[in-house]
Amino acid sequence: MKRIKTGLTGFILGDWLGMPYRGKGKGTFKPMWTKSYLRGDKCSGNTSMLLCALDSRCNLELYQQNLRDWYFNRKYTGENIEFDIDQVTQKAIMKTCEAAINIIGKSVREMVNLAGLDSVDFALFNISAVKQNIEENPNKLPGLMIFAGSDDTYEYSISATPSYSGKNEYPEEVMALLLRKNIENPIDDFCVFNFNDKKWVKADFAAHLGLTREK
Repeated sequence: MKRIKTGLTGFILGDWLGMPYRGKGKGTFKPMWTKSYLRGDKCSGNTSMLLCALDSRCNLELYQQNLRDWYFNRKYTGENIEFDIDQVTQKAIMKTCEAAINIIGKSVREMVNLAGLDSVDFALFNISAVKQNIEENPNKLPGLMIFAGSDDTYEYSISATPSYSGKNEYPEEVMALLLRKNIENPIDDFCVFNFNDKKWVKADFAAHLGLTREK
């Protein structure tokens, strides 16, 4: 165990002390060890990924969570400064989240086609909220996603909520609510799509907004 600790310490120290000289050729640099640098406020991604691996205790799923925590929340870094995350590492970290989002999007497209709206272009409406949720909760996978689209007569929205089972990182099921409202008359022409009967059913627009209509 002592040899392991010594080896890890040597790895981290070597990475830390060598940071000022990265990318420089032999004989082209001078010592750059400043007082602020020696506080340890910089270490490369090599040390951060090593710490992610050590903290995972050989658990692959926990390692993936730790990597996302490093990328989004600057954990496993010197003085909370994210540094030296290359593009390959970034893509690997985001792979799980992006895959989950793609699966949700595919399910939504199938539901849209089932409703006969394949000619309507739907876009992710709450994309900023989805990204913020992933950044603030790197250990959690994408949740509620809202898609919106329109044609000459109606505005459509579909709320998709994925469900995950056990340790599966990909949605096993996506529950969706597809709504339609008339652009000119949303109160009296507001419907929800019944996927079982494959038809639109009139709904209460005021109740949907959480309001009570006066009689």
